Amino acid sequence: MKTIKIILSLLLISAMTIIGSGCVLNQTDQKVIIEFKNLTVLETTFNPDAGKHAYEYDLWSYEKENIYEEKIKSTSSKEFTVKFNGKKYTGTFNDVNRIVPGPFTCYYRGENFSFEINAKTKELVSFTYHVSAFDHGQTLDEAKCREIADNFASKYIEINQCSVEATISTGSNQYMFVYSRNISDIETGEVFYVYVDGNGNITDFYSRVMHGFDNVLGIEFDEKQILDAIEAKLATIYEGVDNYESYTVENFYIVQLEDGRFALVYNVNAQFEKKYFDNGSYTVPLTPIRLLITGATLKPAN
Repeated sequence: MKTIKIILSLLLISAMTIIGSGCVLNQTDQKVIIEFKNLTVLETTFNPDAGKHAYEYDLWSYEKENIYEEKIKSTSSKEFTVKFNGKKYTGTFNDVNRIVPGPFTCYYRGENFSFEINAKTKELVSFTYHVSAFDHGQTLDEAKCREIADNFASKYIEINQCSVEATISTGSNQYMFVYSRNISDIETGEVFYVYVDGNGNITDFYSRVMHGFDNVLGIEFDEKQILDAIEAKLATIYEGVDNYESYTVENFYIVQLEDGRFALVYNVNAQFEKKYFDNGSYTVPLTPIRLLITGATLKPAN
């Protein structure tokens, strides 16, 4: 589960976003509910097998990823300066990265540190020290480290809207705090990592897909309708493939796409007939597939 930072207000001012009452959502502070009804299922990632597969969403297509990367590389600054923890750091351009459904990022390296910026907005999205920039300390106090992490994370995200997980790394004597945002018990992909050492130093952070859901209060969809649409899509992909049997859902989450629309991502496994071995054991062949389900509309929250 590195979804794509486009502020919700750009979506809300669009005259094409019409709610059921006939009004246009045009207030940047309008609280909304995302509703999925008229569904379209697009295949975005797959492993080759006997099915009729296709990359149906260009911006996530492995076939076109290099084209986007080369375009970003050709226009990126050779050096870039960011501010992290009150200090300025200048790095030299190294590469273009992306973890779908996150944005493309430009990766810069400096002396003993590296950072990434959003390729489009130039916002700092991660920073890492590669060697010990300071004494990490010997005594960890989770409550104190959590307070420091909260103060830092609150500059980037609404921490009161996130669940938080703490993990201790004894090798480096650090706490890792992971802030994850869910809406209506659905993962949004908005994740923020902060590392704090025993002396209270923030050693690095990483963020993915922030602020796309700031105005969203709820998500509504008919699970049966979603699963029926997935089943129909897979039936089309595997039409004529005799050993295809069914599918299972690994996980799903909601994202905001590059053009501001909301969509559901379902990671599924296509399941085929069992293969038996001479010793009586068997295996069930699986093909992992990522599906993008569009068809969301917005309605004002009551």
